[in-house]
Amino acid sequence: MTETDDTVRTDPAASGGPEGTPPRRARRLLWVVALLLPPLLAVALWPIVAANIAIAVVLLLCYAVVAAFMAAPGRRERRRDRAERKLTRSSGRFGEAYARSLAAELRGDARQAAPAAFAAPLLEDVAVDVTPRDGGPGERVPLSSLIGGAEPCVLALVGEPGGGRTALLRRTALRLALSPDGARRPVPVLLCLRDHAARIVAEPGTGLAELAAASAGKVPADRAPDWFAERLAAGACTVLLDGLDEVADLADRRAVAAWIARQARELPGNDVVVAARAAAYRAAPVEGARVVETRGLTGEQVTAFLRGWYRAVEPAGRGAAPVEDAPDRAAGELRERLRAAPALDGAIAAPLSLTMIANLDRRGAVPPADRLALLAAVCDVPGAPDAAGPLRELAYAMMRDRVRDVPRDGLDPVLRGGAGGLLAERPGDRAAFAQPAFQEYLAAERIAADGPVDALTGSVTDDWWRECALMYAARSDAGPLVRACLDAAHGAGGAVALELALACADEGDELDPALRAELNALLAPGSDLDPARRAEAGAAATARRLRQTFPVASGGRLCVQPVSEAMYAQFLDARPGHDPDRAPGDRDPDAAVTGVRAEDAVAFVDWVNGLTGGRHRLPYRAEVEDRRVRDLLPPGGHCLWVRPDAAAEAPVLWRPPDAPDPHALSPGLVARSLDADLPRIRASLAAMSLLWARTVAVFAQRLAEESGDPEAARALARLPAVAAGLGEVRGSGLLDGTVPELRLDLAYDLEEQRVRDALPSLAGNLKPGQAAALARVLGAELVAGLSSLLDAPDGPPAGLPDLGPALRDLAAGLRRDRRRHPAAYAGTGETAPVRLARATVDDVAVGERLRRAFRTVPHRAETLIDGVTAAWPTAAQLTGLPHLLGISWTPLLLPDRAGQPERPYAARWSQTVNEEVVRLAGEVFDRSTPFDARAARTLRLVALAVPGASVADKVYIDIAAAAVWVERRRTGRTQPVESIVLATG
Repeated sequence: MTETDDTVRTDPAASGGPEGTPPRRARRLLWVVALLLPPLLAVALWPIVAANIAIAVVLLLCYAVVAAFMAAPGRRERRRDRAERKLTRSSGRFGEAYARSLAAELRGDARQAAPAAFAAPLLEDVAVDVTPRDGGPGERVPLSSLIGGAEPCVLALVGEPGGGRTALLRRTALRLALSPDGARRPVPVLLCLRDHAARIVAEPGTGLAELAAASAGKVPADRAPDWFAERLAAGACTVLLDGLDEVADLADRRAVAAWIARQARELPGNDVVVAARAAAYRAAPVEGARVVETRGLTGEQVTAFLRGWYRAVEPAGRGAAPVEDAPDRAAGELRERLRAAPALDGAIAAPLSLTMIANLDRRGAVPPADRLALLAAVCDVPGAPDAAGPLRELAYAMMRDRVRDVPRDGLDPVLRGGAGGLLAERPGDRAAFAQPAFQEYLAAERIAADGPVDALTGSVTDDWWRECALMYAARSDAGPLVRACLDAAHGAGGAVALELALACADEGDELDPALRAELNALLAPGSDLDPARRAEAGAAATARRLRQTFPVASGGRLCVQPVSEAMYAQFLDARPGHDPDRAPGDRDPDAAVTGVRAEDAVAFVDWVNGLTGGRHRLPYRAEVEDRRVRDLLPPGGHCLWVRPDAAAEAPVLWRPPDAPDPHALSPGLVARSLDADLPRIRASLAAMSLLWARTVAVFAQRLAEESGDPEAARALARLPAVAAGLGEVRGSGLLDGTVPELRLDLAYDLEEQRVRDALPSLAGNLKPGQAAALARVLGAELVAGLSSLLDAPDGPPAGLPDLGPALRDLAAGLRRDRRRHPAAYAGTGETAPVRLARATVDDVAVGERLRRAFRTVPHRAETLIDGVTAAWPTAAQLTGLPHLLGISWTPLLLPDRAGQPERPYAARWSQTVNEEVVRLAGEVFDRSTPFDARAARTLRLVALAVPGASVADKVYIDIAAAAVWVERRRTGRTQPVESIVLATG
């Protein structure tokens, strides 16, 4: 990938003068015109001039004064032009010499790479992409697109060890040194901060120009300070500051970061890029800098990297024509081997690891997948067995002394040849490890073999030792390190120590379970650790765990491990209200979190990106359906929340092949659950049965009176006494034992009002015989319903008035009347007046399903759940469940129960109970309060009491079923499987 700049700026000095002034040739032409103008006008207007000679002379003098005045700036400009041309010639010569010197220095690695056991040439055609933390999700851009714009910028380039920061800065400097034309800020200033940190700390007033001059290489030393000062003042420089993390002392690093910020403010026209490891930069950020992160190499970049690497180090890279295709062939063969080894996907995304793999492949060795094993293989220099011990001793001594380079004359003689490329030359006859990772690894190996471990345990709050400590923990017992971190957790630097403890726990395979439990307890919500410190350490640990990724076909990368219980607990600590749908209990902090809803997955992604500054997202469906990806996911049949594609934001649940749908509920299961709830509302059923019975009694009595039939009057003679007894139910206290959310108190009030309003027109157009027959039928239904209620196995409801004698007399009168007039009980006819009268009796002021159920309570109480199987005639899928579990509950989401003019009293009751459904749904589904099994049971019963028979009312059945699902999850009767895996890119 080749970076280019599209915008070209014209240098005013090269165009003839300052911006806004005409070029020299144009000025000369103007002067010629100015000199010829007076005589030409005099000739053309001679008669007028001759007649007014005095006026003409005055005008000529005025013209001369104006011309002289205009000429004065021109003379000043010409003097300035001459000075600028002289300076430009001088600066141009110096600039060319500086560019040649810098390019030669940067390209020197490629010329010296071939004989080395470890070769890391600077590849001019391969760059690491970056992602601005304030950019869009997955945004990958070249660094060149962020610098060289119309407005100067200050960037902090951060990343993990081996991520390619140094190579990216060096490549940017080389590009500007070789091709400055067209660049807005064409002068590259590349500084290694560790070389200048001591001076910056000791002399904070030191200017950037002075340091640039000191690092300018083979150029005239007397001109360098002035030249850099002029270029910096003109805003013509791209300042590249590498290795802020290599300033070992934290106080010094912060002083250097403050110096960088001050230089950026004092020299505002230049681009400034400062590079550092992410952990070190967090402790010493540069004020005002925009943070950008290095990204792992894409598949195309890996291919280009290998091709460029082999061209640089193989003989064909140095012009051997007979084997000119050998580098491309070797690179292609290695790329194919890497494609066939998915375990190496994580390694090849990092430029340093890919460089090590290429070096090992060139030796004929099989590259291991583990980064630490890669380091071990690379640091095992072929043909130099005597170098291993001195290399480890040197690395440890440099870590102990907190330096990255040492004098060459102090090296062990066996190392002065460069140790196969592991050591590199530095200016001033000094030497350094070719990569900081080599120094850290070899020091860790020395400590593991010979000690002292105290060097690590005594430095757990010092990020200088961080990578070395992690490498030690991966190869040795991490217990002492974790113990030291826990002991330091409450002191200064405790967040750094905690993050190191978590990282060591991840690296160490056999950490003492008691120590791991102590670490998890300290980081758990509610511990005595400062919440801010706990959050900071948790954020760093989360970012570390999410870095374990592998590439997918979309060009992005998928995190290998699902989101863990520990990570999700940190999320809940910061954003309560997203508890998983599952039974409470202790869980393995390292296990994948389960029971997550779609809205939780979206909120978790947002939290992670805010916490880490990353650009994570839920994976696309195609990414997790790839067979190779599925094989890398942990076992256990996890379902994952995914986005259907890049254009769709709303997540859907992806299930492995043949895995059951965790949101499926069979109608039979829902019906059985609801049936088990019915005993809990027997009192409510009884109260509604009595309400219905009183309505029937009052209407039957009125029909008998209006029919004028003496036989019907005798049969129903005891009906007034029964009606009077039923009228006492409201004051008996029976309603106190009912389900409050059913609002039966309101139903009693509304029904009393409805009966009063309906009585005058009840008979309507009924004929006397029809009225008498309907009265007899209602009386018989009343006796049957009340008898079954009073004769129930568990006895009549408490507080019920004594209806026994009057009911028995009424039953006896109806039996005698049936024997005398059997035809009167055969039916009331199906005429319109009869149907209307019967509908008036049956229209109790409650929901239709509840009204039907209460007519024959208790032996038909199951009518409440009639319609569940009808609503799902064939499918066992609760299609509305994901929606119901993720909505904000408001009455508008449910069918409007108020718009029922044909049943105004029932509509008022339904609307009131509808509000109870909304309130209960909020308690059960949105997790704003702890789960309450009673609320879930009540919700499903009340939800089924409200609706009628319309298709729109299926939402109430879904609500009742969703309440079943939630209760089964929260009580552990079904196991949660919904998990989260994150992706980037």
